[in-house]
Order: sequence, then C-alpha cells, then structure tokens
Amino acid sequence: MRKFIYRYKYLPDMMGIEGVIAKGTIKFTHPANFNDPFDCMPRSKFGDYSGLKAKNPTMYSVIGGEIQHPVDRLKATSRSLRMLAQKVVKGEMVTDLLSDASVLSLSKVPDSILMWSHYAKYHTGAVVEFKIPIDIGYERHFETYYNLLPFDVKYSKARPTMEYSADPTDAETIVDTLFMTKSDVWAYEQESRVIKNYGGEGIFEYNRKHLNAVIIGAKNNELKQIHAMVKKASTEIGQEVGFFRAGFCDKTYSIKIPKFRKKKDSE
Repeated sequence: MRKFIYRYKYLPDMMGIEGVIAKGTIKFTHPANFNDPFDCMPRSKFGDYSGLKAKNPTMYSVIGGEIQHPVDRLKATSRSLRMLAQKVVKGEMVTDLLSDASVLSLSKVPDSILMWSHYAKYHTGAVVEFKIPIDIGYERHFETYYNLLPFDVKYSKARPTMEYSADPTDAETIVDTLFMTKSDVWAYEQESRVIKNYGGEGIFEYNRKHLNAVIIGAKNNELKQIHAMVKKASTEIGQEVGFFRAGFCDKTYSIKIPKFRKKKDSE
C-alpha cells in the first residue's frame, strides 16, 4: 500500500493559482525575502580548529595545508582561519551558504484563519492540496525538488547555532540548522519546507500529478475561471482534482470547507 502525506500551499492571486493548476509551476523564495528576519539566520559560532589536519584534511588543504614550507604554511593557514573567523562573526558565512538556495513553504493545515489572511490575500486567493508519495514509488526526476518532498519545520524559543570548527559537519545538520528551525511564535503555521539548494529563487516546474485539490477563498470572485482550470488540469494529468470553496463559520471563529475532508499523513 502506497504512503502519502498531504501538504497545502496558500496562494494570494490568480498568477500563482494559474501557475500551480494550469502550468504545473510553483514559486520558490530566497530566505532573504521571508517575512521573518530571524528565519534561516542561526546564531554563528567560531569553534575549535585544533587538529584540523587530522579531522578535516580537505579543509586543511584548501586553507593552505599543502604548502611545503612550514613557515609559509603556518602563515597561510593562520591567515585563512582569521578571515574565516571574521566572516563567521559578521554572519557572512550563513549568507554565503544561503546565496544560491530557495525554499517552498507548505503547511499541514488548509483552514488557518491567519494564513488565509496573510498568505491568501485576505481570503481572496486559494489553497491547493498536494498528495505527495513518500515511498519508493514516487516519480524519479533529475531535480530533487520536483516531487515536493518536504521537511517539517521545528519550532523553538532559542535560535539554533551554526558552529564552524575542525569537525566536519554533515549535510543533514546544516539543513536542519539553516532551514528547519523557526521561532515558536510561528508554530500555528505547521510548516513543511521543500529545499532547493541551487539556482536561486524563481518559478519552477513541479510534478503536477501531486495536485489533489483546490480550495478557493471565501472572498474569491474567480470561481468559474478557477473551476474551469481545475477541470482541465484533471483531464491533463489523468486524475480528478477536487474543487471546494471555503466559507466563514457562523457559530465559531473558524473556516469551514463544505464536503472537504482533511486527511492524515500516510492515508
């Protein structure tokens, strides 16, 4: 039995809605353009570089360790480490690591009042549901972000620390520290992120077969046009894409989506 997760993207306008539904494209954003200035900005720490030659010979070679003359070698490595320390203190190392990256932010919830207001332009936009396979059966593609495989964000009161030292840092730790930890004031978003490591931000193709449903906002006035796009997309990708309209509950401060069923991961 195949395993799936369900993630949602809030879209503010027809340009984004048409891109996702009709064109199979979606926007990735550079961290510098996030609305949270702390996002992707961990605390930087210059750690212990003693024993660098043994612990991280590749880095040792890069900073001058292959220079034959011992005095020249010491000068070169010392100078490189001083420059590195300055970049760490100024936060330039983090900036360098993020320079070519971009992020697609998804959510686990389709009915957040705040998110409909903030990210779907005061309920005039839409939310799309992606049904993302997480087993080995997902479609292979040369672009790792194509299948929208996300990582869940962790929420914390303390900023994570990116420590630079002689010990090599594995890729998973770097991704977790740089991209996947946010202030707990954002916990209501229940965010998951697709990370694109190169090529910067922009609009990129995704696997449109993962498009599972479209929910238009309670104040959206483009119902017929979007419904037509959804029907056409269903035909083109060979599977039905659900179409729903959100509304305001008259008894509680909540969003209702008639006939829409929220799913659990692995359904």
